[in-house]
Amino acid sequence: MIEGVPPVSPRKLVAGISKDMETITLKCLEKEPGRRYASADELADDLERYLKGQPIVARPMSRLGQLLRWGSRNRALAAALVAVVLLSVGLMVGLVYFSIEQSKLRAAAEGESQRSREFAGQVVVERDRAVKNYLREFELLSNVTAFLVNNKSEEMKVLRASSLRQFQDIVDNFMKDSYMLEKHGAEATMFLYQAARLGEFTGDEPLLERRVGQLMELAAQPRNQKQPEVTFYLMAYQLLAMNYVGKAKTAAAIETWGKAWAWVSRLDGELMRKSAGLMGNAVQIATKYQEGLKSEGKVARAEEIGRELEQLRARVGG
Repeated sequence: MIEGVPPVSPRKLVAGISKDMETITLKCLEKEPGRRYASADELADDLERYLKGQPIVARPMSRLGQLLRWGSRNRALAAALVAVVLLSVGLMVGLVYFSIEQSKLRAAAEGESQRSREFAGQVVVERDRAVKNYLREFELLSNVTAFLVNNKSEEMKVLRASSLRQFQDIVDNFMKDSYMLEKHGAEATMFLYQAARLGEFTGDEPLLERRVGQLMELAAQPRNQKQPEVTFYLMAYQLLAMNYVGKAKTAAAIETWGKAWAWVSRLDGELMRKSAGLMGNAVQIATKYQEGLKSEGKVARAEEIGRELEQLRARVGG
């Protein structure tokens, strides 16, 4: 602690200590020798100035100085902080730019001249470039947020909460954009699943349930029934079911296993045959569903699920 942990502010320990006395004390407790008083004489001189009501030599460290010092000792976390700030700004700028490009595209589409068509083509290129950059920054923010959530440092508590809130807000905005959902269903699925995982990790069950519900809305659309989307849908079902199991909500867990089985058992056999691990997920879901049904005494239904699983195996060819 002496070598690495910043000292507690004296004024938090003893009420009534003046700011100058706190500054003198903290200068004595600096970690780096060069930041402390060079000698006992220098300390005595500053104390004498304090007692006489004169300005002291020591100066409190600025907020910027404190931040830089913290960053030098916590390089990984400081990098995460910078990344969150830059990515959040970048995403906001990207959204504004994307909206402007969309407006230009609509305006160009209203014209019929060759020039308007050429301009529309240019706008499409710019829009696609903006979307690509936006998705790249969104993915980086997702990864940084996951890093912060897994870091339990108390000093990162505020940043962790802020990053989580920003990430979830951006996911909500993404889900309101019909163009992005139609053209980038795979990315929407990935971000939603990450949001669901963060909800489960932080114990926010309502958020987890809402994200899984949104994933199921995507899953219901034929255009999204391909890889890697289908794997994320099944993992989301499993994530929610295991959350219920962990909280002893047996009925909710069984219902979720049932929904997952109803969905996966109807998937195209060719898709499942080409998707590594998908059949394994289906078997696990069917098994968990059967176990839950048996625990409720619904043996006949559990046996029926077993037969459905065998039919699925035959359809898939494995």
